[in-house]
Amino acid sequence: MPWKFIFFLFMLVITTVFIGFNLENRCDISLIFYTWKDVPIFVSLLFGYVVGAVTVLPVFFATRKKSLKKDIKKPGPKQYGGQGHDYNIN
Repeated sequence: MPWKFIFFLFMLVITTVFIGFNLENRCDISLIFYTWKDVPIFVSLLFGYVVGAVTVLPVFFATRKKSLKKDIKKPGPKQYGGQGHDYNIN
């Protein structure tokens, strides 16, 4: 069975139930120069989640580039001998 798909559907149901129970809960969001009035709680939580995900993307791609460069690096003489000896490995 496709367990990832079942898990996704389960999380979708949980999210929908959360939104349904919190439709009446509202708050004001103030950014220094402007204030949004009566914003539903789930919208502010969803916005915070999206901002966090977008913030992590540069770190994710920077780490991936570094690991790819390490994999491509050719072995040097110190990696095989440990003392700087040049061993012929064919």
